[in-house]
This record gives sequence, structure tokens and C-alpha cells, in this order.
Amino acid sequence: MHRLTLFIAALAVTAAGFQAPPAEGCTRAVYQGPEGRVLTGRSMDWKLPMVSNLWVFPRGMERDGAAGDRSVEWTSRFGSLAVSGYDIATADGMNEAGLVVNLLWEVEATYPADDGQTPRISLSVLPQYMLDRYATVAEAVADLGENPILVQGGEVPVGPPGRAATVHLSISDATGDSAIIEFVDSEMTIWHDRSYQIMTNEPTYERQLAIREYWQGVNPREFLPGTVRATDRFVRASFYINAVEQTADARRAAASVFSVIRQTSVPWGISIADQPNLSTTRWRIVADHKDLRYYVESVISPSVFWVDLANLDFNESAQVMKLDLGVDMQRVLAGESSAEFVPARPFGFQPAEDPPPASDKPSAAPVASALERSASPTPAASSRLSLDWAGTYSGVVPCASCPGIETTITLNDDETFQRSMRYIDESPIPVTDSGSFVWNDAGSIVTLNSEDGQVQHYQVGEHRLFMLDQQRQRIDGDLAAQYILHQHLNDPRIEDLRWVLTELGGQPVLTGEDQQQAFLLLRPEESRLHGNAACNTFNGSYAIKSGQRIEFGENIAMTMMACPDMTVEDQFVDALKMTDNYSVSEEGFLSLNRARMAPLARFVQQNEH
Repeated sequence: MHRLTLFIAALAVTAAGFQAPPAEGCTRAVYQGPEGRVLTGRSMDWKLPMVSNLWVFPRGMERDGAAGDRSVEWTSRFGSLAVSGYDIATADGMNEAGLVVNLLWEVEATYPADDGQTPRISLSVLPQYMLDRYATVAEAVADLGENPILVQGGEVPVGPPGRAATVHLSISDATGDSAIIEFVDSEMTIWHDRSYQIMTNEPTYERQLAIREYWQGVNPREFLPGTVRATDRFVRASFYINAVEQTADARRAAASVFSVIRQTSVPWGISIADQPNLSTTRWRIVADHKDLRYYVESVISPSVFWVDLANLDFNESAQVMKLDLGVDMQRVLAGESSAEFVPARPFGFQPAEDPPPASDKPSAAPVASALERSASPTPAASSRLSLDWAGTYSGVVPCASCPGIETTITLNDDETFQRSMRYIDESPIPVTDSGSFVWNDAGSIVTLNSEDGQVQHYQVGEHRLFMLDQQRQRIDGDLAAQYILHQHLNDPRIEDLRWVLTELGGQPVLTGEDQQQAFLLLRPEESRLHGNAACNTFNGSYAIKSGQRIEFGENIAMTMMACPDMTVEDQFVDALKMTDNYSVSEEGFLSLNRARMAPLARFVQQNEH
């Protein structure tokens, strides 16, 4: 059997093992400290690897509810900092007036039937609707009563098809006011009072309050329920948010809130099969309403970073900005990070599904997969229309018999492709094939048809290809992030230029009598790296990714000359292997970096001879 055939067959078998239903949870708490020091913290608990990026949306954006006919329309009154869910929904955020919105899973949520009259809005857009329009909780609650909207649900964008997204919403403001918006028996229900500081996932809020009242008869300093279940987290958070240090000091208050959210988080890798609201905590947010500071913590990163909204441009003429954080916010940042945002095209919100008429019962027919909807796409929702998808993508995907498969795919504007796969530690020669590809009707999936008859499906995202199984579903489980190929980008500031090495680890590089000048040269035509490490020449591959990230291929080939002093060469090669991002100074120096540490290596531009 052709090696490519074996690869695709193995992928189908491997993916079949990762189809367990996803599980979700979360905890939200409002801290009401002295001197107006109000903070809201939340965790995001989700079974599957999650793509969550930070977005800056300015005032004056024209919006609609992404719910087809009668979608509500509005113009954003406030600028906001939002956290996306898979870049198809707003999951969390804070606006410039200090209003915070949190979207959490709710096991029992059911959404209204269409009454044929009320303006409609997709669940994916609802948090952004709040951030765009309201300064306070009281204003939001009053307007929702006077100008009702019909919230329409849809599918969870990952995992098995036909699984409805069931969520509820919390809002809080700079005064410490709070409201819980849930959907009970197909009706919107709003719980509004500053005492409603805590929200988890089940049961309905009325019953959560009853459970809290029961536990008020128990001394919490002697005993509290300790499992990761939603009811136990609700009780613990209700006690701890008012038991931790109550201070006007911004830093200590944020530490207090983080301690509560961490205490009610779910350990990494934990999920319970019969409890759909219990899953691994992937990230945590703490929003300071008074200072308009938004703290972010990924559980797989070693540090907390934050964004001061005062450093963001919310003017109507401003660009939409994005901070790409990768899967599970794995990008490592620390400190104030507003300078890391880059201009970006706003993502398209996931459209709502058509609800049944109010007089009809819901259909029992299977619901089509979110990836396979064939409804006519809008420009905002279609990857084919809205993304610069043509280009080269690469990554290392799992392999049953080797450490991984170095995979490179080039998608061309004429809908042809070339693919290369090298089995690490098995063969230095890659397997190559080519052919044509077709888009699905929704403009979100490409199907590669190779010349030898093999077929493979990929979902197209911004600067990413998500490898799908043969049922056109994303691959779930702990290895899901490894089935993503990243697009190679170009940066004329650093490519096709000769960069001479001047510093390593902060120390100047001095060329000895027996050494050659160390330099680096990036050729974008084939994404090839060339250079000299002060003794031996080298070559390899590289990939520039969004957010000024760069990766050099695992195998850097070098000549085998022996030189008296190999110190510079060894350190130079080590620096290339460790690099994950780069920067170019105003003076024209190139720095290769790892995370936010001091530069590993610095270079100065030199004209090629």
C-alpha cells in the first residue's frame, strides 16, 4: 500500500478514538472590595483544546444578530476587549465603560421558539451585543425588558454533530451590580441584584440560590463541599469571594480573585463522563472594573499577562486588533501586553440555526454538523471569501510508528495543491503528492483529491488548516492541537536579506582569525534557511506565523568541518532551535527570541555580496 494511503487510513483509525462527547463547565465570581474596587473573575472549563484569542473592537461597528431574517441590528456604542471562542463567538470581555460579560455553560438551557415578530440574535453574538451597547447592568436589564430580543441557539462548533450549545450569561459593572441571564423552559429569565456574585453551570439559578441557603447553616471554616461539581463550586465560591482579603489595592485584590477562581477550577485532564458540565480548566480571566485592566492566565503558561484598556484605541476610525494566543492560550506572555496586538479582519459570528415556529414541536430529525452546513455563506462567515487562505501550511502531525510526520501543504489560487510528508526518524526523503481541491458549499472545508485517488479534508481557519477525519469532523482529544497546520507568512523586513550575527545571549560576537562571519539568510520562495555559523554552513526550513512568530525546522543540515573554537557555532545553532518569535527594532536590528525573555541572538543587516 502507498505510504500516503497508510497515513490517511491510520488517521481515520486514530481520529475514531477521540470522539467522546465534550464536557464544559466554568465558575464566575464578583469581588466587591472597598473604595469601588470591583473585579470579576471566571474560569473556562472545556474538555477539548480551545482556540481563544483577544480582540479589540472599536466604537461605531455596524453589527447584526447573525440570525437570518429579522436579525437585530445595531452600531457599537462602546469599544471593547473580547475573548473569542474558536473565533466564531464572543465568550468573555470588558468594554470601555467597565461592563464585563461572561458566557458559561448551562446544562438545562432551552431557547425560545420563533414568535415571528421579535428581533432575533444568535447566541454566539449575544455577549458582544451587551458589550457594544451598555455601560451598566441596570441599563442592560432595563433595555432587554423594553426592547426584547429572541436569542437563538446553535451547535457546539467542535465535537460530535448535532450537539446543541446550551449556555447562560452574566454581566457585572463598575458599581458591583450583577445580573444572571438564563434560559429556562424556553424563556429568558434575568436575576438582577448585586448579591448575585456567583455563577456556575447547574441547576437553574433559583435552585442554586436554594442550595447556597442550605449551606449557610454549616460553618464554612470547618466544612465546605469539595468536589468539582457545579453545585459544590457555587457554594465554595460564594464563601471565598467574601472571605478573602477585601482591599482597595488593585494588585492584592486581583490576587484575591485569582485565588478564588483557582480554588474552584478543575484540575488538568479531569472530566466526568456523565456530567457534561465538568471539564478541565483551560484559562482564567480577572477583570478590574475600576482600573479597566483585564488579566489573562492560561493554565499551561507560566505567567499572567494583562491588558490595560487605556492603552487600546477604541475610536471609530481605529482598526480591529487581534492578539493571537494559539490553542489553549499557549502563547507565553507576561506583564502589560497591549503592544502585542496586530490589525486583523474581524471574525464572523456563528449563525443561529432556524428555530421551530412557536406552534410546532421541535423536529426530532438529526441536525447537520456545524462544519457541513450548506446554507449560503455570508462574506463574514465564509473562510473562502474572507480569509487569505492561499499559501503554504505546515506542522508535525501524530504518527503511530514514528515521533511524527512533518507535513507541508500548499494551497494554490487555482484550487490545486502540493503536499509533502516526511516520517521523522524513518526516512529523510519525504512522500509527495499533488492534485486539486474543492470547497464545500459553506466555504469552510476543502477536500484534497490527490492524483492517486486519495482524499483528505481540512477546515480552513485564519492562518490554519484543521485536519478532519473521514466524517469531516475535527479530531478531538489530547492530540487535537497536533492536527493543526499553520500557514507560512511573509515578512519583507527580514526575508531576502543577509543578517550578520552580532550578539548571542546578550554578549557581543567577535570573529576570530580562524572563524568566518556568522550570518543568516531567509529565502521565502521555498521557506528555506541558509547561513554560516562561524565555521560550518547550514540550511534548513523556517515558517513565519502570525504575531511575529517563527519556527526553524527540526533538522538543520550542516557541513562537518572541524574548527579550533566551536563555541559560537554551538550557541548559534542552539539559539535557532529555541527561537519561537522575532522582532525588528526601529534601528533595523533583528532579534530572535523565546517568549518574552531577553533576545537569544541579535543581527544587523548587511548588503549581500
